[in-house]
Amino acid sequence: MHKKINLPTLLIISDNPSIISWIKNHLDPQFFPIEARSELKALEILRSTPLDFIILDSSMEDIDPLSLCKSLRNASPLTPILLITGRLKKSYLNDALEAGATDFLNAQLDPEELEMRIATVRKAAALREKTHDISSAISFPKEKTSSAYLKNKILFHSQILEFLNGARRPISLLLVQVDHFSKLQSEREYTFIEEFLLKVHQLIQSSLKETDLAIPSSEGRFILLSEEPPRSLAEHLHNKESPLSTLSIVFCSIEPTETALNSAIHLAISKLKNAPAKCLISIDKDLP
Repeated sequence: MHKKINLPTLLIISDNPSIISWIKNHLDPQFFPIEARSELKALEILRSTPLDFIILDSSMEDIDPLSLCKSLRNASPLTPILLITGRLKKSYLNDALEAGATDFLNAQLDPEELEMRIATVRKAAALREKTHDISSAISFPKEKTSSAYLKNKILFHSQILEFLNGARRPISLLLVQVDHFSKLQSEREYTFIEEFLLKVHQLIQSSLKETDLAIPSSEGRFILLSEEPPRSLAEHLHNKESPLSTLSIVFCSIEPTETALNSAIHLAISKLKNAPAKCLISIDKDLP
């Protein structure tokens, strides 16, 4: 029982005893493992037990691994899912990512690959959990209810509200967007994109003071809040060299309120939709 409390919980979904035993032998020191040998049992565990990691064997009989992966992802949006598969065609891997898989483990079950995948996915998951620790969300027009729209909603970290509450004067808002982000997503593996976004986040953070905030979103965008003049900060960041892609920036000064922040970000996103790559746009005069 002591071990379960202090270790992250791993759900192993497989009907192959050899695979279950192999995973336990290699990860038991790092995780508290739970096993499920059927789809029904896996979903039952997911409903009743907080999980930190899931490993799904795609070779199980009588299941559609991608359908199960989607069910797992819907039930637990932030839990990393490592899919064991021998199918390496790009179309299948893309379908698996779309279904909710976080990364893949070759069916040959190499211990070094397992350790590498676990470490990479856990690092990426830690970043996602940080950016999803929210207390509010941008309020957009209610008529937009498509899944694509919902995916584009930027969620605030609780620190943003603390920043707004502590500010005593107009603050600077910058919305930074990785150019051609959707193209990068289609060409690169999920974990590569997570690592890339982490590097961009570190690049942005290096230009800020300790009291400033840089909050990443899931669409290759970053919200920056600072008490520095918006144009000087935007121009400084615009000249930074970003890996793989350029950055487009929309900036303005706003009053430190949620209403002003919501309005400014909504306008900034609309300005970026048809803007050229590596643009630098001020929206101060456009704000109501």
